Amino acid sequence: MALKKDKYVIDTDVLIDYLKGVQAAKDFLLRAESKKNEVFYSVITVIEIYTGLRNEQEEKDFLKLLKLMRRVNVDFAISKKAGEFRNTYAARYSCEIPDAILAATAYVKKAKFATRNAKHFKMIKEIEAVKI
Repeated sequence: MALKKDKYVIDTDVLIDYLKGVQAAKDFLLRAESKKNEVFYSVITVIEIYTGLRNEQEEKDFLKLLKLMRRVNVDFAISKKAGEFRNTYAARYSCEIPDAILAATAYVKKAKFATRNAKHFKMIKEIEAVKI
């Protein structure tokens, strides 16, 4: 019987850390590469990363990194849940639209949310934020 893989939606900050050479992010994604985890990224993360790319080499490194993961597009279920998260949490906590979409992606995919800043997402009780 095959072992069940852990599923994660990865926050943009973890990919930024990986591209900067931060060891914790590199170790996490190495496990994904060895297929011990199933890792998803949101198209929102693509927008956020492309906003800060400075040259062609950074783009090549980023595109290579994306091949280790599975892309998730923002569909109706994710959009609806993100809106619900904002409705519930935005008034009391800083829950910006991109963060709500990423958290909703984890919720819909029934995955843990891998982030450098788990504390930022702890108020969203419907997901499990894991510090990387």
